[in-house]
Amino acid sequence: MQEILKSTLLDLEKSFFYINFMKHSSGEKYITIEQTLASNYKKQKVTIRLSDLPQLFTVLENYKSENFTPDPFDAPKYFSKEQ
Repeated sequence: MQEILKSTLLDLEKSFFYINFMKHSSGEKYITIEQTLASNYKKQKVTIRLSDLPQLFTVLENYKSENFTPDPFDAPKYFSKEQ
């Protein structure tokens, strides 16, 4: 069983994001982010433990400060702990 403690909808140009602060029946709290593409309504969802948020925020802030724009031709085909 899970409970939504708080929910936010971001209605952006090409996507909708539902960001939910959740509580599992075990008492653990976590975040879910569900993206719905406006063009075809395809959905993607990610679940993030609260303890992982600081590292995630650090990476996102670093990308933002670098004006990060990914190049699809340079993107790795897989991820590993070594990278």
